[in-house]
Amino acid sequence: GEYIVPMEDRIICGATHEYGELNTLLEMSPDLNKAQKLLYDRINRLDQKIMKDQTPYMSNQGIRVVPPRSHFGRLPVIANHPVDRKVWLLSGLSSRGLIHHGLLGSYVSRSIVDKETENIIIPKELLLEFDR
Repeated sequence: GEYIVPMEDRIICGATHEYGELNTLLEMSPDLNKAQKLLYDRINRLDQKIMKDQTPYMSNQGIRVVPPRSHFGRLPVIANHPVDRKVWLLSGLSSRGLIHHGLLGSYVSRSIVDKETENIIIPKELLLEFDR
């Protein structure tokens, strides 16, 4: 979706999405011209005054986890870090993060507390096991 965030000395607008394999995406650098072309019309629709006489000067990028679609839809991913077993990963919430973060966080925290009893309550559909 589109967003506009006013800051003290600038305006942050976004966002674009590019899909692909992780290694390919990691090799890419932000392309300000491409982002500007993709965003200009969409941001202009939100507020025509914002883009008038403005020149974008910076672009950031990040990697978002997009889990595969199953018959349940796109489910978030919960995993115990393969190297540091004290670290748990919770990702792939997408636009449902504000709705589900509490429930999923309770699954993770409960599993950490009950780890010694092997009573992991994370639904198997969400649990990602790393190859070791």
